[in-house]
Amino acid sequence: MSKSPRDNDKAINKRQAEIYEAVQKGDLEQVINLINTGIDLEKRDKDGYTLLKVAVDFGYLEIVQGLLKAGASTIFPEGRLLSSAIKPGKIEILEELIKAGVDINQRLEDDKTILMEAANIGDINVVKKLVESGADVNALTDGGDFALLNAAYQGWQEVFDYLAPLTSLELRQESEQALPKGLVRRKRANDKYTEDFIDAVAIGDLNTVVQTIKNGVDVNAISSEGTIPLHTASFWGYLPIVRVLLEAGANLESRTEDDGKTPLMSSAEGSALLATYPSSIDRMNQIEVIRLLINAGADVNAKSNEGWTALIAAANSGCVEAVKLLLQAGADAKAKDCWGDTALSRALAAGYVDIVQLLQQAGAEEN
Repeated sequence: MSKSPRDNDKAINKRQAEIYEAVQKGDLEQVINLINTGIDLEKRDKDGYTLLKVAVDFGYLEIVQGLLKAGASTIFPEGRLLSSAIKPGKIEILEELIKAGVDINQRLEDDKTILMEAANIGDINVVKKLVESGADVNALTDGGDFALLNAAYQGWQEVFDYLAPLTSLELRQESEQALPKGLVRRKRANDKYTEDFIDAVAIGDLNTVVQTIKNGVDVNAISSEGTIPLHTASFWGYLPIVRVLLEAGANLESRTEDDGKTPLMSSAEGSALLATYPSSIDRMNQIEVIRLLINAGADVNAKSNEGWTALIAAANSGCVEAVKLLLQAGADAKAKDCWGDTALSRALAAGYVDIVQLLQQAGAEEN
Protein backbone atom coordinates (compact mmCIF):
# COMPACT_ATOMS: atom_id res chain seq x y z
CA MET A 1 0.00 0.00 0.00
CA SER A 2 1.49 3.33 -1.09
CA LYS A 3 1.94 6.19 1.36
CA SER A 4 -0.40 9.16 1.21
CA PRO A 5 0.97 12.65 0.40
CA ARG A 6 0.41 13.54 4.04
CA ASP A 7 2.53 10.60 5.20
CA ASN A 8 5.25 11.60 2.74
CA ASP A 9 5.25 15.15 4.11
CA LYS A 10 5.58 13.84 7.65
CA ALA A 11 8.53 11.68 6.65
CA ILE A 12 10.22 14.61 4.92
CA ASN A 13 9.68 16.90 7.91
CA LYS A 14 11.04 14.20 10.21
CA ARG A 15 14.22 13.92 8.13
CA GLN A 16 14.57 17.72 8.07
CA ALA A 17 14.37 17.84 11.85
CA GLU A 18 16.85 14.98 12.11
CA ILE A 19 19.43 16.60 9.86
CA TYR A 20 19.27 19.90 11.74
CA GLU A 21 19.80 17.99 14.97
CA ALA A 22 22.69 16.07 13.41
CA VAL A 23 24.35 19.28 12.20
CA GLN A 24 24.04 20.87 15.63
CA LYS A 25 25.61 17.79 17.23
CA GLY A 26 28.39 17.63 14.66
CA ASP A 27 27.36 14.12 13.55
CA LEU A 28 28.96 14.03 10.10
CA GLU A 29 27.95 10.45 9.28
CA GLN A 30 24.29 11.10 10.02
CA VAL A 31 24.35 14.36 8.06
CA ILE A 32 25.76 12.61 4.99
CA ASN A 33 23.24 9.78 5.29
CA LEU A 34 20.35 12.24 5.42
CA ILE A 35 21.75 14.31 2.55
CA ASN A 36 21.71 11.14 0.46
CA THR A 37 17.96 10.77 1.05
CA GLY A 38 17.43 13.89 -1.06
CA ILE A 39 16.91 16.33 1.78
CA ASP A 40 16.14 19.98 0.94
CA LEU A 41 19.42 21.76 1.76
CA GLU A 42 17.85 25.22 1.62
CA LYS A 43 14.88 24.64 3.91
CA ARG A 44 15.08 27.06 6.85
CA ASP A 45 14.67 26.18 10.51
CA LYS A 46 12.44 28.12 12.91
CA ASP A 47 15.16 30.78 13.25
CA GLY A 48 15.42 31.22 9.48
CA TYR A 49 18.79 29.45 9.24
CA THR A 50 19.86 27.03 6.53
CA LEU A 51 21.84 23.87 7.28
CA LEU A 52 24.99 25.55 6.00
CA LYS A 53 24.48 28.58 8.25
CA VAL A 54 24.07 26.31 11.29
CA ALA A 55 27.19 24.33 10.40
CA VAL A 56 29.22 27.51 9.96
CA ASP A 57 27.94 28.91 13.25
CA PHE A 58 29.01 25.75 15.10
CA GLY A 59 32.34 25.66 13.27
CA TYR A 60 32.00 22.14 11.85
CA LEU A 61 34.42 22.18 8.91
CA GLU A 62 33.72 18.68 7.57
CA ILE A 63 29.96 19.20 7.69
CA VAL A 64 30.39 22.51 5.86
CA GLN A 65 32.43 20.69 3.23
CA GLY A 66 29.80 17.97 2.93
CA LEU A 67 26.96 20.45 2.53
CA LEU A 68 28.83 22.48 -0.07
CA LYS A 69 29.73 19.33 -1.99
CA ALA A 70 26.04 18.42 -1.99
CA GLY A 71 25.19 21.81 -3.49
CA ALA A 72 24.25 23.97 -0.52
CA SER A 73 23.94 27.63 -1.49
CA THR A 74 26.37 30.20 -0.07
CA ILE A 75 23.78 32.94 -0.51
CA PHE A 76 22.43 34.16 2.82
CA PRO A 77 20.81 37.51 3.70
CA GLU A 78 23.04 40.42 4.75
CA GLY A 79 26.25 38.43 4.59
CA ARG A 80 25.57 36.66 7.88
CA LEU A 81 27.19 33.49 6.60
CA LEU A 82 30.47 35.35 6.14
CA SER A 83 30.10 37.24 9.41
CA SER A 84 30.07 33.90 11.20
CA ALA A 85 32.94 32.49 9.15
CA ILE A 86 35.42 35.24 10.08
CA LYS A 87 35.18 34.56 13.79
CA PRO A 88 38.23 33.08 15.56
CA GLY A 89 39.14 29.53 14.60
CA LYS A 90 37.05 29.41 11.42
CA ILE A 91 39.49 30.44 8.69
CA GLU A 92 39.32 27.00 7.04
CA ILE A 93 35.55 27.33 6.85
CA LEU A 94 35.99 30.78 5.31
CA GLU A 95 38.30 29.25 2.71
CA GLU A 96 35.68 26.62 1.85
CA LEU A 97 33.00 29.28 1.37
CA ILE A 98 35.31 31.31 -0.83
CA LYS A 99 36.12 28.25 -2.96
CA ALA A 100 32.38 27.62 -3.26
CA GLY A 101 31.92 31.11 -4.72
CA VAL A 102 30.53 33.16 -1.85
CA ASP A 103 30.31 36.86 -2.71
CA ILE A 104 32.93 38.44 -0.43
CA ASN A 105 31.99 41.96 -1.49
CA GLN A 106 28.31 41.67 -0.61
CA ARG A 107 26.97 44.23 1.84
CA LEU A 108 26.18 43.30 5.40
CA GLU A 109 23.22 44.52 7.43
CA ASP A 110 24.96 47.79 8.32
CA ASP A 111 26.18 48.43 4.74
CA LYS A 112 29.69 47.25 5.61
CA THR A 113 31.63 44.58 3.73
CA ILE A 114 33.10 41.51 5.37
CA LEU A 115 36.60 42.99 4.93
CA MET A 116 35.57 46.03 6.97
CA GLU A 117 34.27 43.72 9.68
CA ALA A 118 37.44 41.62 9.62
CA ALA A 119 39.62 44.73 9.85
CA ASN A 120 37.60 45.77 12.88
CA ILE A 121 38.18 42.39 14.54
CA GLY A 122 41.89 42.53 13.73
CA ASP A 123 42.63 38.99 12.52
CA ILE A 124 45.45 39.54 10.02
CA ASN A 125 45.13 36.05 8.51
CA VAL A 126 41.44 36.53 7.77
CA VAL A 127 42.10 39.99 6.33
CA LYS A 128 44.81 38.61 4.04
CA LYS A 129 42.63 35.73 2.89
CA LEU A 130 39.80 38.11 1.98
CA VAL A 131 42.07 40.52 0.12
CA GLU A 132 43.80 37.70 -1.75
CA SER A 133 40.36 36.42 -2.73
CA GLY A 134 39.28 39.73 -4.24
CA ALA A 135 37.80 41.76 -1.39
CA ASP A 136 37.60 45.46 -2.31
CA VAL A 137 39.91 47.36 0.05
CA ASN A 138 38.50 50.70 -1.09
CA ALA A 139 34.82 49.86 -0.61
CA LEU A 140 32.94 52.57 1.29
CA THR A 141 29.74 52.57 3.30
CA ASP A 142 27.23 55.37 2.84
CA GLY A 143 28.65 56.83 6.06
CA GLY A 144 32.21 56.86 4.73
CA ASP A 145 33.48 53.82 6.61
CA PHE A 146 36.14 51.55 5.07
CA ALA A 147 38.46 48.71 6.04
CA LEU A 148 41.66 50.65 6.72
CA LEU A 149 39.81 53.18 8.87
CA ASN A 150 38.39 50.34 10.97
CA ALA A 151 41.87 48.93 11.51
CA ALA A 152 43.15 52.39 12.45
CA TYR A 153 40.31 53.11 14.85
CA GLN A 154 40.79 49.79 16.64
CA GLY A 155 44.57 50.16 16.72
CA TRP A 156 45.37 46.98 14.78
CA GLN A 157 48.85 48.01 13.60
CA GLU A 158 49.62 44.81 11.65
CA VAL A 159 46.31 44.93 9.78
CA PHE A 160 46.81 48.64 9.13
CA ASP A 161 50.31 48.11 7.74
CA TYR A 162 49.04 45.38 5.42
CA LEU A 163 46.04 47.29 4.08
CA ALA A 164 47.61 50.76 3.85
CA PRO A 165 49.66 50.21 0.64
CA LEU A 166 46.61 48.65 -1.02
CA THR A 167 44.27 51.50 -0.12
CA SER A 168 43.79 54.72 -2.10
CA LEU A 169 45.88 57.73 -1.05
CA GLU A 170 42.90 59.79 0.10
CA LEU A 171 41.52 57.01 2.31
CA ARG A 172 44.99 56.20 3.60
CA GLN A 173 45.59 59.78 4.70
CA GLU A 174 42.28 59.85 6.58
CA SER A 175 43.16 56.61 8.32
CA GLU A 176 46.63 57.79 9.29
CA GLN A 177 45.02 60.61 11.27
CA ALA A 178 42.88 58.12 13.20
CA LEU A 179 45.67 55.64 13.92
CA PRO A 180 47.39 57.33 16.92
CA LYS A 181 44.19 57.35 18.98
CA GLY A 182 43.47 53.81 17.86
CA LEU A 183 46.84 52.62 19.11
CA VAL A 184 46.15 54.20 22.50
CA ARG A 185 42.73 52.54 22.54
CA ARG A 186 44.29 49.15 21.74
CA LYS A 187 46.91 49.52 24.47
CA ARG A 188 44.18 50.28 26.99
CA ALA A 189 42.02 47.39 25.81
CA ASN A 190 44.94 45.02 26.27
CA ASP A 191 45.25 46.09 29.91
CA LYS A 192 42.62 43.63 31.10
CA TYR A 193 43.24 44.37 34.77
CA THR A 194 42.39 48.05 34.39
CA GLU A 195 39.49 47.36 32.03
CA ASP A 196 37.97 45.00 34.59
CA PHE A 197 38.39 47.64 37.30
CA ILE A 198 36.59 50.26 35.24
CA ASP A 199 33.85 47.73 34.40
CA ALA A 200 33.43 47.09 38.13
CA VAL A 201 32.98 50.82 38.69
CA ALA A 202 30.39 50.96 35.90
CA ILE A 203 28.21 48.27 37.48
CA GLY A 204 28.62 49.59 41.01
CA ASP A 205 30.62 46.61 42.31
CA LEU A 206 32.07 48.24 45.43
CA ASN A 207 33.88 45.15 46.74
CA THR A 208 35.80 44.60 43.50
CA VAL A 209 36.60 48.31 43.26
CA VAL A 210 38.00 48.38 46.79
CA GLN A 211 40.05 45.21 46.33
CA THR A 212 41.47 46.34 42.99
CA ILE A 213 42.49 49.69 44.47
CA LYS A 214 44.24 47.83 47.29
CA ASN A 215 46.10 45.86 44.63
CA GLY A 216 47.43 49.09 43.14
CA VAL A 217 45.28 49.86 40.13
CA ASP A 218 45.53 53.39 38.70
CA VAL A 219 42.30 55.08 39.83
CA ASN A 220 42.75 57.74 37.14
CA ALA A 221 43.16 55.25 34.30
CA ILE A 222 41.05 55.70 31.17
CA SER A 223 39.30 52.75 29.53
CA SER A 224 39.56 51.75 25.89
CA GLU A 225 36.19 53.46 25.41
CA GLY A 226 37.45 56.68 26.98
CA THR A 227 35.60 56.38 30.29
CA ILE A 228 37.14 57.53 33.57
CA PRO A 229 36.21 55.78 36.86
CA LEU A 230 35.29 58.91 38.84
CA HIS A 231 33.15 60.26 35.99
CA THR A 232 31.30 56.96 35.65
CA ALA A 233 30.64 56.56 39.36
CA SER A 234 29.56 60.20 39.61
CA PHE A 235 27.16 59.91 36.69
CA TRP A 236 25.40 56.87 38.16
CA GLY A 237 25.32 58.20 41.70
CA TYR A 238 27.48 55.45 43.20
CA LEU A 239 28.20 57.40 46.37
CA PRO A 240 30.33 54.77 48.17
CA ILE A 241 32.47 54.23 45.07
CA VAL A 242 32.90 57.96 44.51
CA ARG A 243 34.04 58.29 48.10
CA VAL A 244 36.50 55.40 47.76
CA LEU A 245 37.91 56.77 44.51
CA LEU A 246 38.46 60.22 46.00
CA GLU A 247 40.16 58.73 49.04
CA ALA A 248 42.43 56.77 46.68
CA GLY A 249 43.49 59.92 44.86
CA ALA A 250 41.11 60.19 41.93
CA ASN A 251 41.57 63.48 40.08
CA LEU A 252 38.65 65.76 40.95
CA GLU A 253 39.22 67.85 37.83
CA SER A 254 40.00 65.07 35.34
CA ARG A 255 38.59 65.73 31.88
CA THR A 256 36.96 63.34 29.45
CA GLU A 257 38.95 63.10 26.24
CA ASP A 258 36.07 63.65 23.84
CA ASP A 259 34.27 66.61 25.41
CA GLY A 260 36.34 67.84 28.35
CA LYS A 261 33.77 67.22 31.08
CA THR A 262 34.64 67.03 34.78
CA PRO A 263 33.23 64.50 37.28
CA LEU A 264 30.95 67.23 38.67
CA MET A 265 29.48 67.82 35.22
CA SER A 266 28.98 64.07 34.81
CA SER A 267 27.17 63.92 38.14
CA ALA A 268 24.97 66.87 37.17
CA GLU A 269 24.10 65.16 33.90
CA GLY A 270 23.36 61.96 35.78
CA SER A 271 20.78 63.81 37.83
CA ALA A 272 18.50 63.48 34.79
CA LEU A 273 18.11 59.83 35.79
CA LEU A 274 16.20 60.95 38.86
CA ALA A 275 13.36 62.14 36.66
CA THR A 276 13.64 59.38 34.05
CA TYR A 277 14.03 56.39 36.37
CA PRO A 278 12.67 57.54 39.74
CA SER A 279 12.09 54.02 41.04
CA SER A 280 15.56 52.66 40.23
CA ILE A 281 17.79 55.59 41.12
CA ASP A 282 18.66 56.53 44.69
CA ARG A 283 17.76 60.23 44.71
CA MET A 284 19.68 60.95 47.90
CA ASN A 285 22.84 59.25 46.65
CA GLN A 286 22.81 61.18 43.38
CA ILE A 287 22.53 64.52 45.18
CA GLU A 288 25.03 63.47 47.82
CA VAL A 289 27.57 62.69 45.10
CA ILE A 290 27.28 66.26 43.87
CA ARG A 291 27.62 67.51 47.43
CA LEU A 292 30.66 65.29 48.03
CA LEU A 293 32.42 66.50 44.89
CA ILE A 294 31.75 70.13 45.80
CA ASN A 295 32.98 69.65 49.36
CA ALA A 296 36.09 67.93 48.01
CA GLY A 297 36.88 71.11 46.10
CA ALA A 298 35.43 70.59 42.64
CA ASP A 299 35.37 73.71 40.48
CA VAL A 300 31.65 74.48 40.15
CA ASN A 301 32.30 76.85 37.25
CA ALA A 302 34.60 74.65 35.18
CA LYS A 303 33.60 74.49 31.51
CA SER A 304 33.61 71.62 29.04
CA ASN A 305 34.98 71.93 25.52
CA GLU A 306 31.57 73.23 24.45
CA GLY A 307 31.30 75.63 27.34
CA TRP A 308 28.86 73.66 29.47
CA THR A 309 29.06 73.99 33.24
CA ALA A 310 27.69 71.65 35.88
CA LEU A 311 24.87 74.13 36.46
CA ILE A 312 23.86 74.18 32.79
CA ALA A 313 23.92 70.37 32.81
CA ALA A 314 21.79 70.19 35.95
CA ALA A 315 19.30 72.74 34.62
CA ASN A 316 19.08 70.85 31.36
CA SER A 317 18.51 67.62 33.29
CA GLY A 318 15.60 69.08 35.23
CA CYS A 319 16.92 68.28 38.69
CA VAL A 320 15.85 71.03 41.10
CA GLU A 321 17.95 69.69 43.99
CA ALA A 322 21.12 69.63 41.89
CA VAL A 323 20.55 73.18 40.64
CA LYS A 324 19.90 74.43 44.16
CA LEU A 325 23.05 72.76 45.50
CA LEU A 326 25.25 74.15 42.74
CA LEU A 327 23.91 77.67 43.17
CA GLN A 328 24.57 77.49 46.90
CA ALA A 329 28.15 76.46 46.09
CA GLY A 330 28.68 79.56 43.96
CA ALA A 331 27.88 78.36 40.45
CA ASP A 332 27.61 81.22 37.97
CA ALA A 333 23.94 81.47 36.95
CA LYS A 334 24.88 83.65 33.97
CA ALA A 335 27.55 81.40 32.43
CA LYS A 336 27.14 80.79 28.69
CA ASP A 337 28.20 77.88 26.53
CA CYS A 338 29.74 78.14 23.06
CA TRP A 339 26.31 78.73 21.50
CA GLY A 340 25.24 81.38 23.95
CA ASP A 341 22.98 79.04 25.91
CA THR A 342 22.71 79.44 29.69
CA ALA A 343 21.24 77.34 32.46
CA LEU A 344 18.18 79.58 32.28
CA SER A 345 17.71 79.23 28.54
CA ARG A 346 17.93 75.44 28.82
CA ALA A 347 15.42 75.37 31.68
CA LEU A 348 13.05 77.67 29.81
CA ALA A 349 13.26 75.52 26.68
CA ALA A 350 12.45 72.40 28.69
CA GLY A 351 9.69 74.03 30.71
CA TYR A 352 11.28 73.46 34.12
CA VAL A 353 9.38 76.20 35.99
CA ASP A 354 10.90 75.59 39.43
CA ILE A 355 14.43 75.71 38.03
CA VAL A 356 13.66 78.87 36.07
CA GLN A 357 12.55 80.56 39.29
CA LEU A 358 15.68 79.43 41.15
CA LEU A 359 17.95 80.74 38.41
CA GLN A 360 16.16 84.06 38.14
CA GLN A 361 16.41 84.51 41.89
CA ALA A 362 20.15 83.90 41.49
CA GLY A 363 20.39 86.74 38.97
CA ALA A 364 20.03 84.89 35.69
CA GLU A 365 18.38 86.85 32.88
CA GLU A 366 16.87 85.84 29.56
CA ASN A 367 19.09 86.55 26.54
